[in-house]
Order: sequence, then structure tokens, then C-alpha cells
Amino acid sequence: MPTISLSKLLKHMNASMLGRSDSSSIDRFIIDSRAASPGALFFAFIGTHADGHDFVTDALSRGATAAVVQRDTGDRPAALVSDTGKALLEAGRLARNTSGAQFIAVTGSAGKTTTKEIIARLLARHGQTHATRGNLNNLLGVPITLSEIPDTARFAVIEMGMNAPGEIDTLADITQPHVGVITNVGPVHLEGLGSVDGVRSAKGELLPHIIRKAVLPAADPALIQMATDKNVEVITFGEEAGDIRVTDVHVKNGYTFAKILTPNASVDAMLPTPAPVYMLNVAAAVAALTALDIEVSDLEPLKDLVLPGGRMETYKFGNISIIFDGYNANPLSFQSALQTVETMESSRLFGIFGDMLELGNASEELHRLVAAKVKGFEAVHYVGTFADSFRSGLNPAIRFHHHETPEDAAAALLPELRSGDLVLIKASRGIHLERALAILSSKLEV
Repeated sequence: MPTISLSKLLKHMNASMLGRSDSSSIDRFIIDSRAASPGALFFAFIGTHADGHDFVTDALSRGATAAVVQRDTGDRPAALVSDTGKALLEAGRLARNTSGAQFIAVTGSAGKTTTKEIIARLLARHGQTHATRGNLNNLLGVPITLSEIPDTARFAVIEMGMNAPGEIDTLADITQPHVGVITNVGPVHLEGLGSVDGVRSAKGELLPHIIRKAVLPAADPALIQMATDKNVEVITFGEEAGDIRVTDVHVKNGYTFAKILTPNASVDAMLPTPAPVYMLNVAAAVAALTALDIEVSDLEPLKDLVLPGGRMETYKFGNISIIFDGYNANPLSFQSALQTVETMESSRLFGIFGDMLELGNASEELHRLVAAKVKGFEAVHYVGTFADSFRSGLNPAIRFHHHETPEDAAAALLPELRSGDLVLIKASRGIHLERALAILSSKLEV
């Protein structure tokens, strides 16, 4: 962001300065003291596992220009506020308002990170583009991201995640996106949202903050109606219908190919992953550029796109293939992964699966429903507390094994594997199936 005077930030955050004068300038916000250096403003956020006030001394000793605190630690210079979390959000609002970039917000139940990366890659040929790093997509990450946008950026692609009602509303309010993308709505975070309708309402909180146009899935008429009711102009994307459509999707040699149909052209698309579902993310990205009045005539930048880690990563060990999709899991992403591997060439299919987390009271039923979608597998090795629910929905012809740890699952599967086999590893990140991948990788390399 352009440098902002500390005095201006203090006024915006309704803060009182403790210590030296407030004539310094700030060029970014941090909550990790280890990232401190001159120009950084350290926010002493109080989290579940740590209190940032314990690290104020460290941040200032590393060169942070000042710290924002909600109790006086005795360290100087510091700015005193009533709530450091709320102060960070207001600082993010000010950072956004000092930027001359066009803002694209991306949220959704699945695929938002991939869609964000695709949009950023396509926009980069039209001007300097900044996009959310990693998973900085929450109430802390978004204002930090807003502070990191270069003052020369033409575009900013901001990912927005949430776990509870009101969070997207807060993030969209401080971001005020020109274009808002909702990739899809599905049964995720049901512990806090209760139902798919609750998820739709929470994602739909983005809509009233959009300045220009909303990019929405054509397959969700209820979401489109929400936008219409709020007088938000909509561009849709999808397979069977939509302003931007996907057709002729196929997988070959580990790549996914398709045609993206726009109102003016048919554009060839190729992604370096065997995952047809990602072509809907491409269509959403093309729709986002269309909403910015940028015509997409080719999709060449996507041929060497590096997808975020843990998402449909392909590993080859001789003639044995492993697909690792363990970054996160919900019913939508789980079914997409199953559909992908079931169309791939292999002698036999095996699964190392685990729990989908944060599904609340619907957990048992949703695990049964996902298990019923498992087709053509020789065996499933399962890690997690919903093993019985998953087993009850699984075709009895598919062998099922429940294990205590990811390492146990990998060790049990190893003796079965032979040339031509394909293994899908899929679960929520909290199940740590990357440990199963590590075991398989080390043993199969020998």
C-alpha cells in the first residue's frame, strides 16, 4: 500500500498514542512479531492459543514502527485501542481506500483459492496484480492482505473465507470489491451455519458490497435471486447454462482440456492437473474478467499454472500414481475428487480417506452420502471418527479398513499396491493425511 502516516491511522482506529510522537509512516500491517521491520505496524491480537501482547517487545526490538495494543504493556511506541482485532479491520479499510486498484473478491464453499489464483494469472497480463497469499482470507488475513497491495497495482484479487454468519459481510464491507465471485454453495461449516441455506446466506453477504457485478454459478438460482433482490448485476457461469460456459471437458496425460464459451468466442483451455472440476473455476475467472470489461481471447497463461499445494497433486512412483487432495475436504470437493479419479486410467483404485470436519449435526449423514458416491474402488483405508458412518454408505463390495493413524493406513495399503494402481488421498486438513503420503512416498521410492 502507499505509506500512510501513523497519525492518520491513529485517528481512523480511534487510538491513543503512548510514547513518542506519531509522525512515523506505515507501509504494512503484521500480527506475527517475527515479520517485524521498519514500516510495519504490529497488532497485538489476542487469539485462541496466543496473546499478541506477549510479543510486543519482540516486535519493537525487530524494528516495527509501533504496536497496537488493547492493554498497556509498558512497551513504546504503542497505540492503545479498545479491540486490536477491530482496529486491524479499520486499518485494512483505510489501506483499501488508499489503493487505486480494481478489487475482485472471491468466496465460495469450494474452489475459491484455485479461482483466485486463476483470476490473478489471467489479470497479470493486463496490469500489475496482487492476490491473497496462502490462506490469509479471514478477519485477520484480509486486512493484512489489503496492506500488502503495492501502490502501483492495477488489480487486487482478495480471497474471503468464513466460519460463521457476519464474517463475509465484515470482510466485504472493508474491501468494497468492484467484482464479487461466489464459486458455489455447499454443505460446509455447518457447525456454525446450520444448513446449506445458511451457507448461501453467509456467502451472499458479499452481494450488497459489490460495486459493479457479481459472478455467480448458473446452477444456483436461489443465489442469483438474492443478487437480483439486491439490485446487483450478475454474470453467470456453468456447464449446462450460463453467460460463460464450459464444454468438451476431457483429461489426457495428466492434463485437463476444455472449451470456454463466452458471448463472443470459444476459447481453448488447458490446466496442468487431471481435475475436470477446475474448469468451472476457469469459467468463473473468465466471467470475472468479463465483468471488468476485459475480453478473454486466449487462456495461454493457465498452461503452466501452479495450483495451491495439497489440491489434486499428482505423484508418480513407477507405474503407481497417487492423487493427494488433503488441503481440505467437504462433500462438494470430495465428490469432485472421486469423479476425477474414476475417469482416470488405472488397473485398480484405492483410497486413503478421512473425516470431513466442521459439518455439525449433519456429519454422519454427509459421510454416508459421500461414501455412496465411491465407485470402482478395490479398498478404502479410513482415518477418523466417522468411519462407521462412511462404512455404512459404502458399497459392500469395496473392502473397508479403519485405522487409528494416517501412518497405519499407509502401512496397510503398501503391500497391496502394484503397477498400474491409482491411490486417492482425501480428507480435511485436520486429519493430516499428508503423513500417509509421506510414508507411501518414502517406501515407493525404494
